[in-house]
Amino acid sequence: MIDFHSLYKNNSEFPQKLLSLTDCPKSLHIAGRIDPSDNLALAVVGSRKMSSYGKEVCRDIVSKIVTRHVTIVSGFMYGVDIAAHNTAFEFGGRTIGVLGFGADFVGNVPDIKLAEAIVKEDRGALITEFNLDQAPQQWTFPKRDRIISALANAVLVIEAAEKSGTFYTVEACVQQGKDVLAVPGSIYSDVSKGCHKLIEDGARIVKSAEDVIEALGILSTSSNPPAINNTSLSYDEECVLKLLDQVGILVDDIIVKSEMQSSTVLSSLTALEMKGFIREVGGGMYRRI
Repeated sequence: MIDFHSLYKNNSEFPQKLLSLTDCPKSLHIAGRIDPSDNLALAVVGSRKMSSYGKEVCRDIVSKIVTRHVTIVSGFMYGVDIAAHNTAFEFGGRTIGVLGFGADFVGNVPDIKLAEAIVKEDRGALITEFNLDQAPQQWTFPKRDRIISALANAVLVIEAAEKSGTFYTVEACVQQGKDVLAVPGSIYSDVSKGCHKLIEDGARIVKSAEDVIEALGILSTSSNPPAINNTSLSYDEECVLKLLDQVGILVDDIIVKSEMQSSTVLSSLTALEMKGFIREVGGGMYRRI
């Protein structure tokens, strides 16, 4: 049994990333909990009829990404969706499933036991913007895709056919100014044709988990962080830097916690990024290097 509760837009627990949407939902139905650490997230999407190659790639990339404290967001349906959620959970990560129907139809998900475990073990959440009794329809899934993208810092397409529904998520990602990542596949595979088209159109090609880590702005394990010389920082820059960690924090949260003017925070963030102390990871969020 999965219990959902309502979360309204003015609630402090409402996902802050959704507030930037022009059509932000007034409320969500949520099971589980969205944690501050979920600010650093990757949407993993693709074909419902994934190949064995797609399964292997998804497992390899997601299993490595979650060790870097990246939350995996997807649509909790068949194929790439459920493979991404399963792998994130198996390897100790957090994962958020965005449903394309009301909570009364949660039994439609391909792995109800996984859904229950995510909620019970506080390893993420299931969320939906739809009324409880909204049945899955052809229009509900494209509508929820903007939320999948909004919750993430980038969207990774594992596999997609030439006319895949995955492109709704990709379109939302582009409109939100975030990176689209795509995995290349065989030229003979129908479920890779969509990825090849995305790469032709400028999507970032992903050949390994390290490519995703770089795209998210996470410091590679093989890299050395710059030594911190506080004498090179102004008082305001030091105050802002102390609020940042390697998970990431939204600009609005920095302004609230620092009690500084927004202009001061923004100029400090720019200076810190130029000096190599922090990095912008998308969605109005910065993280410490």
